[in-house]
Amino acid sequence: MELKLSTKIEKKYLGRKEIVLKGSSPTTPSRVDLKEEAAKIASAAPELVVIKKVNQQFGKKTFEVEVYVYDDEKSMKEFEKEKKKAPAAA
Repeated sequence: MELKLSTKIEKKYLGRKEIVLKGSSPTTPSRVDLKEEAAKIASAAPELVVIKKVNQQFGKKTFEVEVYVYDDEKSMKEFEKEKKKAPAAA
């Protein structure tokens, strides 16, 4: 998987950077892999990286990833919703 920085917008009042990465891969990479690679590119901790959108057209080997990289955990908790866990089946 190859990823390159396409655009980077810093939003200080929100405490984050909005990054768009472009890449290519024979298969669509997992969100975990994308999160780790985005953290390396942004020089941030993987815990502060949120994958917002992965765009890949059917049959193409290229894709685009929209990522938010937060400055600290406080900012991330303020703006990101926590995912609800499904109730355990009996």
